[in-house]
Amino acid sequence: YQYDIDGSIAHAKMLTKIRVLTEDELTQIVNGLEIIRTEIESGEFKWSVELEDVHMNIESALTNKIGEVGKKLHTGRSRNDMEHTMFRIQLRSRLIGLLKQYNSLLGELINRAERGIDEIVLLYTHGQPAQPSTLAHYLSAAIEFVLSDIERIHSALKSVDMSPMGAAAITTSGFPLNRE
Repeated sequence: YQYDIDGSIAHAKMLTKIRVLTEDELTQIVNGLEIIRTEIESGEFKWSVELEDVHMNIESALTNKIGEVGKKLHTGRSRNDMEHTMFRIQLRSRLIGLLKQYNSLLGELINRAERGIDEIVLLYTHGQPAQPSTLAHYLSAAIEFVLSDIERIHSALKSVDMSPMGAAAITTSGFPLNRE
């Protein structure tokens, strides 16, 4: 539900930027969605099996709360778009969490490498002692791998941050939607 609501709020903001919604309609939709979020979190929300899925339950509740303006939220999007948007928002959250972990690891590796500039270690090749080096030199290889992974996560975030709204089930949308 949280990803559906977050995606719906982002979609409503975009619809306002392209002038499909007014600022007042945006405020009504966001306030309505936040009330629904609170109801879900408190266990007060009444789910309906007849409405099939989380999207239809939330959209129906929104329209019941704020009236006809609630129906405008579905402009330019399909349930398929909404599913993909929820997946991307969840994936984005996980990528950001992973990025934080990688940044923490990077900081620890750099700190330890700085302390190991004069610390001699024996390096191995194929399980055999090969040559002496410093711990800082050895850890610099790990730092390089972590930096490469961080770069790949940033690249993935660029793709994930593009909204799939407007693809619609097959036909796309006639509205000038902004995927960013």
